[in-house]
Amino acid sequence: MEEITVVTCYNDKIKYDAFLETLNAQDIPFAVTGLDNTAKQFSSCASALNNAIKNVKTEYVVFAHQDILLPGCSMLRDFLDAMKKSEPGSILGVAGKVPGQPQAFSCILHGQSAETLYNPGTGFDGLVEVQTLDECFFGGESIHFKDNPFDESLCNGWHLYAAEQCLRNIKNGRKVYACSIPLIHLSVGHPDRSFYRCFYRLCMTYSSDFNYITTGCAWGKTKIPGRWLLPFNNIDFVMFKERLRRRLNA
Repeated sequence: MEEITVVTCYNDKIKYDAFLETLNAQDIPFAVTGLDNTAKQFSSCASALNNAIKNVKTEYVVFAHQDILLPGCSMLRDFLDAMKKSEPGSILGVAGKVPGQPQAFSCILHGQSAETLYNPGTGFDGLVEVQTLDECFFGGESIHFKDNPFDESLCNGWHLYAAEQCLRNIKNGRKVYACSIPLIHLSVGHPDRSFYRCFYRLCMTYSSDFNYITTGCAWGKTKIPGRWLLPFNNIDFVMFKERLRRRLNA
């Protein structure tokens, strides 16, 4: 009998089918909910996942991007086992960030070549407590997400809906963990303006609970005047500075 449901909102059938192919090779039974958004019926991922979670019947749920691959047949079972080891109400993912730690806690591989560690990643084994998780693959007890739906107002696009869940979970006295599952995430990701607007809203919303928020692509102080510097605290700006430094030193 299935213990876990895999939920994916997709707009690229080819990528989703490739994910399903590796998912179907897993060594445990599972349920699948695929949300076809090729016609753009969902305006945000938060609204799509809230729509899906209502019908999930299994004890656990995992939300996955369409461009995930599970090269090992035990990866879903390993993720399920890690969720069972976590405290009730915890959220678990495969890539997480901690304030003051420049590297992400992740063992996943990024990009079409599947050779680069996540953003950049630091290898680890088991579970590590983090502040926020990447949206590419995360989950927990289904009842948690039914009782604590994704914030469709704060995360009204396609970014940071997992990070918001993590911050809210910590605020409410619960835990957030990253686990060492070496799956593949085909896209590297390039945050757009809507990402940074959402991140700014997160900082404003949780400024009374956190002095500093860090995610895979943006980080910064939540209170003014530090919050005014948020446009410079993101991975695109860091990469721009590095490219400029190399060009000047060439």
